[in-house]
Amino acid sequence: MGQRIPQFFLLALLLATNSFSADEPKLTLPGVKEDIEFASPGGISLKLDAFIPDGPGPFPACILVHGGGWKNGNKRVYITPLFEPLAKSGFAWFAINYRLAPEHRWPACADDVKAGIKWVKAHAAEYKIDPNRIALIGESAGAQLAAFVAAQNDADTRVAAVVPFYCPADFELIARTAPAQ
Repeated sequence: MGQRIPQFFLLALLLATNSFSADEPKLTLPGVKEDIEFASPGGISLKLDAFIPDGPGPFPACILVHGGGWKNGNKRVYITPLFEPLAKSGFAWFAINYRLAPEHRWPACADDVKAGIKWVKAHAAEYKIDPNRIALIGESAGAQLAAFVAAQNDADTRVAAVVPFYCPADFELIARTAPAQ
């Protein structure tokens, strides 16, 4: 356990210092399948990127939920430092987009995370993953969404683990201290 703590802090540091661009850069990790539509609520195409390790599987999988204050970001920014370590560790991963505020009001973003989980479970055989070994990983606003969706404990969106990196939790404080819009 002691060896994993420095790795955890390094991972958190990488996430915290990642680029804050809203553009979707091209991925350089070999074997990534890009821009797969997983849902289209109200005609809005929600896409994910997927990585599946070589081999017969079934692999444990992670669904990655980006941050960005619920109003910025996408599946290829903020959360990208996780792509290579997960891939090298034998995990399949799915980085998802969700509808952003203020154009889309709560709970649209949470509904989209649920849709991502349902899609991954429905395509488990195709992507050689074990539907009973899915972790939901989010950072910042994505951490809040991951924790919120997991806390719902619905059978069709239940996951084996949740990893929230720097999750906002005190919304009363956030509301009191946020600059007026």
